[in-house]
Amino acid sequence: MIFSGKGVILNYIKYQESSIIVKIFGDQHGFQSYLVSNVRSKKTKNSVGNFQPLSLVEITAYHSTQKELQRLSSCKIVQLQEVQPDFRKSTVIMFLTEVLSKLLIHETERNDLLFNFLWGSVLKLQKMGTRYECFHIKFLLQLSSIIGIDLRSEFSVLSHGDQELYQFLDNLKLDNYDDWSASTQIVRSKALNVIIDRISEEYGGISKINSMSVLQQVFS
Repeated sequence: MIFSGKGVILNYIKYQESSIIVKIFGDQHGFQSYLVSNVRSKKTKNSVGNFQPLSLVEITAYHSTQKELQRLSSCKIVQLQEVQPDFRKSTVIMFLTEVLSKLLIHETERNDLLFNFLWGSVLKLQKMGTRYECFHIKFLLQLSSIIGIDLRSEFSVLSHGDQELYQFLDNLKLDNYDDWSASTQIVRSKALNVIIDRISEEYGGISKINSMSVLQQVFS
């Protein structure tokens, strides 16, 4: 079945000489892997530049519930990540795409709440110029709630008696990415560690996030 819809690019890998396999979370079919043929050749309507992580796109694709690998026909940029975003934002993008690629792999059905959250959050991140050192923490707390883990009710347990960590988590205004809480790198690092550990208890496979150490160093 051919369909058209919107999607958030997560990442891609090279496939054979001129193609790629791209992971997209879409509004119609959730998390899917798509084969994009000849995208790395000189004569193509789909430039590989269209598939930068966390780009917002409109796609036309062929979907079959009997296949794990779908085929993408066209991809049009709606909102493109900056060609050269600053290093700090690039690191946030790298971290989020790694987490999402591992966490959402089984979310293969339409989920309007989850898709709208991802689309809106990515759009906000792309427009933010400064003060996004807490963005990934707020993002993960909201994402956790959507997928069924209410971390807000567990802050006292997650803090393990650390009052500074508890106050930081409890004061975060999750519905406003522009509102930022004064914090140190140490407390943000603690917060990120306990959030990832708690999510990993429910969803195995995300405990090892390769970009996490880089993210923590960049915001130190």
